[in-house]
Amino acid sequence: MAYLFTSREQRLPSWMTELEWDMTVKSFTTSIFAGEQGLETLDYQGHQLLISGPEMAFMECLHLAPSQFALLDLYYVMEMLTTLRPKLVQKLLEGCSSVKVKRLFLYMAQKAGHQWFKALDLSKIDLGTGKHLFAESGRYISEYLITIPAELADYE
Repeated sequence: MAYLFTSREQRLPSWMTELEWDMTVKSFTTSIFAGEQGLETLDYQGHQLLISGPEMAFMECLHLAPSQFALLDLYYVMEMLTTLRPKLVQKLLEGCSSVKVKRLFLYMAQKAGHQWFKALDLSKIDLGTGKHLFAESGRYISEYLITIPAELADYE
């Protein structure tokens, strides 16, 4: 499965949509990120593609959770993201318009105990107001105003 994101103003190139792929390809448009922060260039058969770096790709996955990805599965991924670039994470979180993505990202990064998390300036990241519910009978995390699945909150 491949997940492709474009801004609302962009379209996927026709060669990409017309090719037969050996996997299911899902395309999404979003405007939660501004500019090209977090994007990297990949050469694919002579085509220069902009792809998400690991920091942005994980945030995109959080954007699709929990409908496309289980939060506990995403946390397993977060545990492995030991080498994220804190300056880029900071810029992406400051520029991201999704409170859901920012709160879940920060909760998971803090829970995983990553060293790069300590370099973030949380005072510059707008986490909005109001509570967000991601699981009906989950655990409430007061620091981030989120209710998450119990299996995620209890996972060690």
